[in-house]
Amino acid sequence: MAHMMTTTFRDEGEEAWKLKLHIGCGGIYLNGYMNIDIQGSTVSGPGDVPDENKSRVDEYYTVAGSMSKLPKSRDVYVDKRCSFTNTGLAVNSVDKIVCVQTLEHVSYYDARVALLHWWNIMKAGAPLLLSVPDSAATLEMLLKGDDRESIVRLLQGSLKDSYAAHLSWYDEDTLVSLLTDMGFCKISKLPNPHFYPAITIRAEKYDPYIADRSYQQPMPTHLMGRVLDVGPGTYPHPKATHFLDLEERDDLSPGVFTQFDLDQCRRKKLPYGDNYFEYVHASHVIEHLKYPRPAVRELQRIGKYGYIEVPGIAKDLFLQFGEEHNHWDCVWGPKGELVMIRRREEILPLYSQAKSTLGRHMHIATHSLVNTLDEDQIGIRKHFWENQHLLNIWTDWTPESDPKIKVMG
Repeated sequence: MAHMMTTTFRDEGEEAWKLKLHIGCGGIYLNGYMNIDIQGSTVSGPGDVPDENKSRVDEYYTVAGSMSKLPKSRDVYVDKRCSFTNTGLAVNSVDKIVCVQTLEHVSYYDARVALLHWWNIMKAGAPLLLSVPDSAATLEMLLKGDDRESIVRLLQGSLKDSYAAHLSWYDEDTLVSLLTDMGFCKISKLPNPHFYPAITIRAEKYDPYIADRSYQQPMPTHLMGRVLDVGPGTYPHPKATHFLDLEERDDLSPGVFTQFDLDQCRRKKLPYGDNYFEYVHASHVIEHLKYPRPAVRELQRIGKYGYIEVPGIAKDLFLQFGEEHNHWDCVWGPKGELVMIRRREEILPLYSQAKSTLGRHMHIATHSLVNTLDEDQIGIRKHFWENQHLLNIWTDWTPESDPKIKVMG
């Protein structure tokens, strides 16, 4: 696990994030966060909170800050009083979660429930800052004969009320394994801000449907000019300056949009000059066309460099379900070329059968921005998107080479 040598829990630019949670806040009310605990007085805002309770994330949770000694006992003020296993917040709505010395107060089962809930309400790539007591290091202290009373306090909790018992113990491997199982990634160890042994970790929600396009051929780094994204879909190419699609789009700003049916390339040219674009990106587009040959020729004419990707027949069989969506079955050729075979009428019943048997799982794999997923479904989604290099077929071109495509039918 990598070490991240930051001295605070603050993320650069987080002031602009709309919804940041401080879960298990206790007596520390973080400005700019929604402070959540299972007990305490609910307030309408910071104005209702005593000054001694209020702090900033980079003031309180810092190596050089007040976590270097026992925190002062304070009354608890919350923006939302609830169990952190069910906050009632919307799926894909939370920009960041900070949870310090809280997860150990619930069972391992409830910890999994909590992390699953957090994964669902967090946005893709949102950070989780998590700290729990380091039980392995604490037991080592016990074996060395250190202060037994303090060690027992660390292992069992303060027991000052019904929520103050430690119901689970963690070492570093256990915590990292748990986070990984529950769909978190980029797990880094932070310096310990406490005076006692603790594991402090930063992780991110991993949703490869949004985040992982690493299998795709990257755009050459030296290209600095115009970039055309053909059929941009839900997640346009991040460097696109121009967009082209069959239907009108009003959600692709900034960028110049052109509405054009690529099947019309049989009769007319695309409305751009030769080599107008430095780069043309066409991902999951040409398999929808009745006439891909002239469209590919036009894309190559207008772009110096380009990339074309289509679903392989296995992916198409399980996801697209029939000729109404795609007209071609695509496979790798013996020389590494993209081979497009016109779909035959007799194969369509296979698509209907796949739809009836696997449709629910494939929907989970590809559409969960508004759905709550369970642990198994996160696993399905992760496995599906991590294996895109086995499910898609691609080709590219440069000024010196043509795309390797063979169209049959």
